[in-house]
Amino acid sequence: MAAAHHQPTLAVIAGVGPGIGAAVARAFAARGHAPPFGGTKARAFACDISSDASQRAAFAAIAAAFPDHRLQVAVFNASNFVRAPFLETTREQWDAAALALTQILAATPTPTSPPPTLIFTGATAALRGAALFSTFAVQKFALRALSQSLAREFGPRGVHVVHAIVDGMAVARAYVFAAEQDRSAWTQEIDLRPFSEKF
Repeated sequence: MAAAHHQPTLAVIAGVGPGIGAAVARAFAARGHAPPFGGTKARAFACDISSDASQRAAFAAIAAAFPDHRLQVAVFNASNFVRAPFLETTREQWDAAALALTQILAATPTPTSPPPTLIFTGATAALRGAALFSTFAVQKFALRALSQSLAREFGPRGVHVVHAIVDGMAVARAYVFAAEQDRSAWTQEIDLRPFSEKF
């Protein structure tokens, strides 16, 4: 009897910097997923996620670079962080916040091709708006609501949608844990913070 062929999997992380995004990419690579980010069996791809054309070009490049891989995990880690008194915020900052919401919508799966796991990086701002964080809170409140709607829409189709409330950097292993959960007990929302942080 021939051995079963296991198709290699791919993790795509939107919003990769030196912090959470990089750590998440490395964690998924260590578990055998090939993220299109720097490292072993990984590559970085430039993409303006607010642009449909840029997204299509990036995913076409990813498919060409990893032709035998199946998309298993998508992580939306992009954000537009603004800290300023409300009366001092500018039109440009609010426009950027609206653009971030557009990015969130653009990064969500289509009904015909969602990945098995979709993870959104949130923040405490998704639960309560703090002084000086008005534009950031708007984005994170919307992100949380979107994750809940998508979980209810795509969950019955076998797609695990997770919203991670993150205040700290040590989150990568939790993302991998969520992506590998059995569908009999999925986590829709997880709150991650250092033990010493007040909340």
